[in-house]
Amino acid sequence: MKNLINHYIIYYLLIIFFFTCISVFLSSYTPDALTEPTAKVEYIPNLWQYSFDDTLNEQDVFAGRTEEAEHSEYNSLALPKDRYWLTAKEWRGSHIKTMDKTLKEKRLLSTRFKAWKAMHIKEFIDHMGAAAQEEHKQFPDIMPSIYIAQSLIESNFGLSRLAIQGKNMYGHKWRGKNNFLVCADDSPTDRFSIFISEWHSIRAHSYLLMRKYRKRIKGKPSLDKWLNALCGAMTAKESKKFVVGTGNPNNPKTWNGGYVYATSCMTEVCYGQKLKRIINHYNLRRFD
Repeated sequence: MKNLINHYIIYYLLIIFFFTCISVFLSSYTPDALTEPTAKVEYIPNLWQYSFDDTLNEQDVFAGRTEEAEHSEYNSLALPKDRYWLTAKEWRGSHIKTMDKTLKEKRLLSTRFKAWKAMHIKEFIDHMGAAAQEEHKQFPDIMPSIYIAQSLIESNFGLSRLAIQGKNMYGHKWRGKNNFLVCADDSPTDRFSIFISEWHSIRAHSYLLMRKYRKRIKGKPSLDKWLNALCGAMTAKESKKFVVGTGNPNNPKTWNGGYVYATSCMTEVCYGQKLKRIINHYNLRRFD
């Protein structure tokens, strides 16, 4: 009888010990949903291979490059809340430096902005690359890399006011038809065409290139031939000579002066050279 009682006592103590261990374990465990949130480092994609090299942006050439926007509020990516287009300063991220933020907050915003910018550049190039390849099927003399490179420069990666509000991806000036949009370019009151869509802008660009610049190319078109045709030469000095020409400007029979696609053909860095650098930097020939 005494041994039986001892067994019951031992069994009872083991039960107490078991439940005590369970109680201790449960008291130290808290479900994830109930834990206090801790600060986490925001994940930034590894996209720096697509980041914009500032040395390629020594001179902005897109319409509206000197425009300033009224005071805007910015979101957590340092992008304006009230519009989709960016000024040249905002595209460079210079606006972050003047924000009423702590140094730590500015650094965080700058990191987020650079990550967004890299992602946007990649997506825009892929978007324009697909559109350019489709257009190339209709106009095989024009390489897709030409379409893409010019759109990067002329629309500031699709984020200029002219590109957003006018669907004008190539800086086409207004020629007295349909509506126009005023943007600061060669003068503060330059007028530019408004297109129904990006497709209409690309198609108008194809017609322009074929009508005005293709005839300058002898034989089979190549990238260098197209760049030379756009500016009349590949250096600012030679482009100026091309525009001035020789002979009497009032006599078409003797004057051989020409026109260029952009006034930046005659400034350093020459427009044609800048296009070539951008094509090489972003490996745009892969779309050709």
